[in-house]
Amino acid sequence: VGMAGGMILMGAMAWLLPIQTAMILHGSIQFVSNSYRAFLHRQNIMREVLGLYVLGLLSMLLFFEIISFTVSQPITFIVLGLLPILTWLPKRIFHVDILKKSHAVLCGMVVTTLQLTAGVSGSALDVFYMNKKLTRHQVVATKAVTQAMGHLTKIYYFGFAMTIESGYGISDIPPLFIIALIAMTFLGTRLSKPVLTRLSDHHFYHGTRILLSVIGVVYVWKGYSLLINS
Repeated sequence: VGMAGGMILMGAMAWLLPIQTAMILHGSIQFVSNSYRAFLHRQNIMREVLGLYVLGLLSMLLFFEIISFTVSQPITFIVLGLLPILTWLPKRIFHVDILKKSHAVLCGMVVTTLQLTAGVSGSALDVFYMNKKLTRHQVVATKAVTQAMGHLTKIYYFGFAMTIESGYGISDIPPLFIIALIAMTFLGTRLSKPVLTRLSDHHFYHGTRILLSVIGVVYVWKGYSLLINS
């Protein structure tokens, strides 16, 4: 339904796999999921913001390639867990709007930074779409496109721009497992469309915040546990 799915999946994979492998696998699955969601809702995509978003994305990708940044499992979980805080910030403290040109560029920069550190960026992306003038269909459609771009960037960065030092790569994951996950993303995304239609805009926004916050508490606890036990 476009509500915290990527955050749940990233946490599960980071829990079970080496971080770089989790990033590549998660990126592959989420790229398929978001691309399909974007296709289903293609008539609602706000194309005017995409070029500006890509400008911000490419600038941060270049920066990360220059510094060759790597991330650890505890930090990934802590950043994942803290992301939902952004959705609760009052507008007077942090007010951004994807419809503003400079904010669309900033969105690309922030989202790419989070994709390459925490593996997901949905919570931050949600903040840019909290404009009540936008319908839930516009939000879901345009977010799906930008998220697909973000996950493709993640696949490139962790799969090609960096060497997997752990020795455990995506080639070690059974192909049938990957195929099954991709098949489930198509099924889940398809089944979610009628659910989204039945939701009101109010329940969509409020439900997203609550769900992200509950998951965030679990992830912060996991990251803290990993830090003190390392």
